[in-house]
Amino acid sequence: MPAIFSAKASLLSLALLSAIHAPACQAAAGAGNGPSRTLPAVHLAAASGWTARQLMPRTEVAVTRVAVIDIFPDRPDPAIVALDELGRCWIIAREQDGWSARETVHDRGGLTALARGDIDPRTPGSETFMGGSAGNLYLFGSHPQGAFDARLIAQFPGVEIHTVLAGDLDPFSKGDELLVFTQPRGASRVRADGPHGTFTSEPVHGLDVGVRDALLLPFEVGQLPVFATASASGRVELSSLTPDGPERSILFDGASGVARLARAPARFGRGPILYSCLDDGRILRHQRRAEGEWITETLHAGAAGPLGLVAGNFDPDPTVESLAVFTADGAVSLLSRHADRWSTRTIFEDLGSAAWLAAGELDGNNSTDELLACGAAGRVVLLSRTASDPGQPRSAP
Repeated sequence: MPAIFSAKASLLSLALLSAIHAPACQAAAGAGNGPSRTLPAVHLAAASGWTARQLMPRTEVAVTRVAVIDIFPDRPDPAIVALDELGRCWIIAREQDGWSARETVHDRGGLTALARGDIDPRTPGSETFMGGSAGNLYLFGSHPQGAFDARLIAQFPGVEIHTVLAGDLDPFSKGDELLVFTQPRGASRVRADGPHGTFTSEPVHGLDVGVRDALLLPFEVGQLPVFATASASGRVELSSLTPDGPERSILFDGASGVARLARAPARFGRGPILYSCLDDGRILRHQRRAEGEWITETLHAGAAGPLGLVAGNFDPDPTVESLAVFTADGAVSLLSRHADRWSTRTIFEDLGSAAWLAAGELDGNNSTDELLACGAAGRVVLLSRTASDPGQPRSAP
C-alpha cells in the first residue's frame, strides 16, 4: 500500500512574509525564512570575454545544487535556487540594483536534490521539490510579494534522497510524475493523491541502483516517454514506465561511475544527443541515429571527478555545439565544436571542487545563455559572456 504522509504532522511552516520589506518571521521545527539581503557586487577573475560574479554570501559549507527556476508568480525574471550542506535553500533574485538572497527551509541534513514539475493537479501551475541526506522531501512554494512556504510531504528513513526527477514520465496517468531516487539504492514514485492535500509514495522496483542524475528525453509521438539515468555502477540507462513495471535498456556501461547527464538542444541532431561525465574525467557524447542505434564518443579526457555538466547556447554562433564542465580541481571549462573539431577552454577557476553546473537566460545584454557554478567554495558564481570574446580555444585532448 502507498504510504500516506500526514499534512498536519508534516507541515513545516515557513511563515509567509506579508510584504517584501516586512521583517523576517522565524518558523518552527527546523525550517525558516531568513531576511532578504541585497548583495554587494563581488566580481571575480574570469577568462577574457567572460565576466564572473558571486551571487550569494559565501557560506561555510559546500553549495550542492543550483538551478534557474520560474518560481515567482508576479515577476518576469526567473529566480536562482541553490541548496547547501547545512540543509538550506537559498532563493537568489534579481533586484533593481543587483541581486538579493534569502535563506529558506533549513533541513536537518544537507539538501542535494531539486526538481520542478506540475505534479499536483489540486493546485495551479508547477511545483518545486527538494530533498537530501536526511531523507526528507519538501514541496516548496512561492507567493506574490516575495513570500515563501514549504512543507514536508514524504520521508525516506535511513536513506539519502540523491536525485529527484519530475516530468511527464507515465503516459497512462494525467499530468507529470515525480520519481525519487535514494542512496544506496531504491526509487519511489510520489503522487499528489492523498486526502486533504497530502501526498503518497510507493516503491518502484526494477530501476537501476545508485542513481546520481536523471533527465527526461524529448517527447516523441507514438513512443513511451523515456528518461535517462546516470549511476555509480558506470551505466547510463534509458527507462520507461509501464503498467507492468519499468522497461530498461543500457545506453553505456563502463568501469568508471557516471556522475552527471546533460542534453543538447534539439537543433544539433535528428536524434537526441546526451552527454555524460565519468568519475575518471572523461566527457562522453551519446547520439541516437535514425535507425535507433546509439553511438558514443569521447569528447574530452580531463581531471578526475567532474561533478558539473550542462549543455546550452554558450557560443554567439548558434551553430556551435557547446557544453560546460566543472571539475574537482575547481575549473569550469567550455567544450565547443567548430567544423567537426572539438576544443576546450577554461573560463573560470573556483576556490574549491565542483558540485553542480546550471544554465539559463539571466543576462539580456548578450545572445548566449549564462552559467551558474557551485561547489565546495560555498558560493554560487554567475558566468556571462561579454559582447565579444577574443580568446582563442585550444584543441581538446
